[in-house]
Amino acid sequence: MGGCLTGRDSFTVVELGCGCGIWLNNAGVAARRIGLAVHLIGVEGEGSLLEFARQTCTTNGFSKEQLDLHQGIAASWSGIALFPKSDAAGADWGLEPVFGATGAQRAKALASGKYTELSVIPIHELIDLRDRIDLLHIDIQGGEADLIAGSTETLNCKVAYVLVGTHSRQIEGRIIDIMLQEGWTLEVERSAILALNSGVPLVTVDGVQAWRNPRLT
Repeated sequence: MGGCLTGRDSFTVVELGCGCGIWLNNAGVAARRIGLAVHLIGVEGEGSLLEFARQTCTTNGFSKEQLDLHQGIAASWSGIALFPKSDAAGADWGLEPVFGATGAQRAKALASGKYTELSVIPIHELIDLRDRIDLLHIDIQGGEADLIAGSTETLNCKVAYVLVGTHSRQIEGRIIDIMLQEGWTLEVERSAILALNSGVPLVTVDGVQAWRNPRLT
């Protein structure tokens, strides 16, 4: 990833499913230490985690002008999704949105008090005003391959590095197929660690893939 920190005077990181902003802070601080102007963009569905991200970024010395945080669900398209409410603020890190619910299903879910409705934020809307994204981190609880598949033009043109947290072997294979076809270079690959439950594979540790865009690096 060091290549995206050289030969430039600014650094922009986007974290989709940002939680408390781990990659925003780590990458942002590293870039700032070598004198780059930093801009941080995050998307998170769980409101208390998003507020935690705002607090950690502020504690690490990033100004409001450097920070752009959104509560919503990152995807390659726009719309509305159902998002489960956490039983304890900030305690749930793996909540999954529900896409494509009918009007009746949405009404029932909202009436139960267990879900809220959030905007689905397409990635191109997040970054269209930026000339370049130096690092894009994606960890959206199973939607990674769909987002990448629907955003290849944007990624190819504007994103230098993509770091993905993966949640199944099927997702890993799809991403590899898509990114190799689009001309990206795989630099880090660690498959998800699985356990078997009555013959069904369950992910116990997320996988990781890191991709470099030769067009921009």
